[in-house]
Amino acid sequence: MQPVSFNLGQKPSPTTPPAVAPAATQASGNVVLNQGVCGVLLMPSRGEETVEPDSFQDTTRSIQNAIIHSTGDFLRIETIPPVVEASFVKTLHSTLISAIRQECCWLFVVTKDCLVHPEAFHRLQGQHRQHEALWGQIVDQQPSASTAYMRVPQISQTASLKDLLLLPTASGVDVGFFVRADVLLNLLNSASAARIVDIMTLCWELWQHAKCFKAPIHLVNLNNSATRSDQQPAAHWQDHLRTLKATHQLVENSPATLARRNELTGSMQELARKQQQHVSTSVVLKQSAWYGYYQIQDYEGENFTMFTHNDDHCVAAIQWQGMYQSASTYVWQRLARKASMILDLGAYTGLYTLLAARANPEACVLGLEPNGRAHARFLINAHFNQLNRVSAIKAAAGHESSRVPLKIFGDDLILDATSSLNDPQQRTPLDTEIVSLVAIDQLLVDHHLPVPELIKIDTPGSELAVFQGMLQTLGHHPDLLCAAMDPVTSQRVAQQLSPFGYHIYTIAESRMAIDQTPTLTPLSGQADDCKRLLTKKSKSELMALLDPNALMAQRVPQSRVA
Repeated sequence: MQPVSFNLGQKPSPTTPPAVAPAATQASGNVVLNQGVCGVLLMPSRGEETVEPDSFQDTTRSIQNAIIHSTGDFLRIETIPPVVEASFVKTLHSTLISAIRQECCWLFVVTKDCLVHPEAFHRLQGQHRQHEALWGQIVDQQPSASTAYMRVPQISQTASLKDLLLLPTASGVDVGFFVRADVLLNLLNSASAARIVDIMTLCWELWQHAKCFKAPIHLVNLNNSATRSDQQPAAHWQDHLRTLKATHQLVENSPATLARRNELTGSMQELARKQQQHVSTSVVLKQSAWYGYYQIQDYEGENFTMFTHNDDHCVAAIQWQGMYQSASTYVWQRLARKASMILDLGAYTGLYTLLAARANPEACVLGLEPNGRAHARFLINAHFNQLNRVSAIKAAAGHESSRVPLKIFGDDLILDATSSLNDPQQRTPLDTEIVSLVAIDQLLVDHHLPVPELIKIDTPGSELAVFQGMLQTLGHHPDLLCAAMDPVTSQRVAQQLSPFGYHIYTIAESRMAIDQTPTLTPLSGQADDCKRLLTKKSKSELMALLDPNALMAQRVPQSRVA
């Protein structure tokens, strides 16, 4: 490898080929950078962070393990501790000079949040010769050392700054990256250094001024104490992003921008589904936007389409995880096949209604949703799929017909799935909406409808009132699929239903199982106790209808753009 040198603080000659790293000098003489030497820079993640040597113990240990495993293309790898200065950029500059004095041509920049993957240097082989800075996949390390999940949302591969700017977050370019020492030194000696206050802003400046690439290779994990991907970036970082978008004249809502954003988000969704990620839909809706019509397939019956303006929890769950309440929707569709009249109380944007209509096209399906915005989306979904036997009514089910205030807890960005007439948690609503209240028994009489054989009840805080308004209907023993209720409500509902002789089953989502239980009260309070099935069917009748083998197969419905 041929060494090259230049004076410290002086930019290298523009004729220097990218594959050959320049060197730096001190006043006392030349210090030559060597392409075979990589320095691992241990840096604070935030500018104001105090650097404690002990805080890097886990990171240092992971670096040593990676070096022992393989140094890849490098002949020597040096660990460079931070030279602490008054600000982040000064600390970075001093630490960089320390690396240059040790002949480091390449740098691997990590923070105490990072655990370097054992094969990080091995996986880099050949990649760095084509780029000036390179990022890989960032993985969240779970409490069990054997379990690591891809951090989502995250672009798997790109060389375009515009691709990154299309998304609200860094999408996996905020920690753990390789950069050429001369490129970083030039950046710190330029006017752009004034905008660098932490790792995140450093990354954005590199993407703006250097030849960068995000590669589909696993380089670092985030340890358990790291800032999680569901937390919002600091205000200064958001300001930095807005400035970059303005500089590059990014038109947020142009057709081309929306199409490219959907393409990028779609690739991240596919990655998450393949790895069976358990993601927070409220997080991914804020961090990786997707707009338009989305086709839902691999459920019973024909495929159908739902519209989302990056605001539908149900659609987001299907996009990112391939499923939404997989066990409950399977039970619902199997029961719908045998029902001619079906009610969906608390329909939200209509997923369960559409599932019932596809499972049994001959059935009459009636969905009630009081929230104005969710009901409007419900109408769009019903009309787009041309479901003539589906009705979407803007109303809430209750014990009588009246007008009542609906408490709304969600913001304007995401369709609220937790609206309630009577919130058991006594939260302060962000808004209220006056809605129609209808008793199911009276509704069926007024519209000359037959008694339903299947009813879904997802009306948080109003379950008692709903059952009071359908006592005559309950006398015909329809199957009831009920959202999980708090212990007090469960006991009261159980007392109300006791004369009707229902068997109670818990649908355990995480185990894809149905368990017969003596009461409605949640057994564990765990999230996987998703819904309760109340039915007059015996366990053998129910299992004959549901096909336990299909249930235990943990089918993961796939989906694609319509």
